[in-house]
Amino acid sequence: MKRGLRVLQLCLLAVVLIGLFLIVRQTKGEQTSSQSNTQAAQIAGLPDRAFPAASTPESAQPSQEAPEAPLSAEETLAQIDLQALREVNPDVVGWIALPGTEISYPVVQGTDNDYYLAHTWDGENSSCGAIFLDCGASADFSGFHTLVYGHRMRNGTMFTALKDYRSAEFLREHPSVYLVLDSGVYRYDVFSAREADTMGIVYEKNLEGREDALLQDCLEGSVIDTGVTPQAADPILTLSTCTGTGYARRWTVHAVLADSSETSDAG
Repeated sequence: MKRGLRVLQLCLLAVVLIGLFLIVRQTKGEQTSSQSNTQAAQIAGLPDRAFPAASTPESAQPSQEAPEAPLSAEETLAQIDLQALREVNPDVVGWIALPGTEISYPVVQGTDNDYYLAHTWDGENSSCGAIFLDCGASADFSGFHTLVYGHRMRNGTMFTALKDYRSAEFLREHPSVYLVLDSGVYRYDVFSAREADTMGIVYEKNLEGREDALLQDCLEGSVIDTGVTPQAADPILTLSTCTGTGYARRWTVHAVLADSSETSDAG
């Protein structure tokens, strides 16, 4: 009896120690990721007024000066220096932002889709990973369908905010995703948000001649009505993250490239 109790106590202790180890590892990964992403913004030259959080109370503002008008998303992102980021890591292909959320990160592309699941944009070990472009996609996002991946973190970072596209109110406040490439700043308008099967058409590599099938799949499965309907020739961006309920399905947000005349040059 005593021996059985002792074994049980040891098993419970092992469970507790493993749990503590996982918590410590997760916390360390989040700290590493936070430091890495803060450094990325500094290296890229993202201005302090970029996507500001709470405004300064009136009592704290100089009475003799009017506050500066906030920069638009395009104006802010046009100042990003991608080449400076590439001097740290040549895998950097762009920058992605969803103004008003935590999403404002470098986009990297590796030789596979595994490395950046557990490494930050600058190559540090972290359970938060990085935001990364599918390894088989064109680095200039010129393909019809481009997949970008990111983790869904408990602390709200990386692609966690994408889950909020279940809400029509969130969509109204965040209708567009912005992407910075060497050729400019591009706006993608959200047209679908839903869970997708990892074996489904969204994750197929060759969609030549099946563009309409992908769009139909995205629109029919969407949990929100955005009022945006892409055409088969329109470039599509898919943001993919975890559902939190297993590995067979992913939460995906689909967006279509806005009129190219609305793009601006980026640094």
